[in-house]
Amino acid sequence: MRIKAYLVPASAKSGIVRGDADGNGKVTITDATMIQKYIAEYEMPENFQPEACNIDGDDRITIGDVTEIQRYLAGFDNIYHIGEIIFYDEYELPLIPN
Repeated sequence: MRIKAYLVPASAKSGIVRGDADGNGKVTITDATMIQKYIAEYEMPENFQPEACNIDGDDRITIGDVTEIQRYLAGFDNIYHIGEIIFYDEYELPLIPN
């Protein structure tokens, strides 16, 4: 089974909500589903925000990122700060708020 990975661009200049794949400002099951469709190359919606989807910080969008969103929605520990605003700098790793 081939899993598509997407390198997250470090040049995103504005703040985004970690896990908010559709850009509506909230993290919902719709975001997890959108990422799954993207990984499966089933659908690429216009409003897809790849820079919000790399949850675990490995520079790829994988099913592991979807799992972390599902864990967040189920109320498990939020060690990746899902649902919080993050900023990317061209020369630095993403800032994860405390």
